[in-house]
This record gives sequence, C-alpha cells and structure tokens, in this order.
Amino acid sequence: MASEQRTHDESRIRSTTRWLLYGSIAATAVFGGLAARATHAHTSNAAGSSNDVSSDDSSDDSSDDGFGGAVPPASSSQPPVTQSGGS
Repeated sequence: MASEQRTHDESRIRSTTRWLLYGSIAATAVFGGLAARATHAHTSNAAGSSNDVSSDDSSDDSSDDGFGGAVPPASSSQPPVTQSGGS
C-alpha cells in the first residue's frame, strides 16, 4: 500500500514539475515578446522590406530615443568638480 501511494505521489510531483516548466517557458516567451515590442527591438515586416520610403508602414525610429527630445550634456574643458563631505 505504501509503495502505491509513493508511486502516485512521484507521478503527481513529476506532472506538476512538468507543467511548471512548460508554464515558465511560455511566460518567458510572452514577456520577452512584450519587452521586444516595448523597446522597438522587433524586426521590420518582411513584406514591407522594399525600399519604398513613402510607405505608411515605414517609420523613422532613429530619432525616438525614448527621452522626449532630451539634450545630452555638453563637454567641458574644465576639470570635474567633486563635492566633499556629507554622507
């Protein structure tokens, strides 16, 4: 009787482990796809890969850096200033 219960428990654990594995792989794929879409990392449409610049599907993402037109700091010839004190 004990060995039948043990076999049943092992089968249940194996099945649960398998479902958790497949679920985590699927969730990783979904979140990876969402992250790629959010960061513009996806590739362009293969059907729209012609060099037709006037196409409605094409967009210039090179100027969209996600910072809303922020200007990078200008370089300076002066040495950097450090602050001392405080914690």
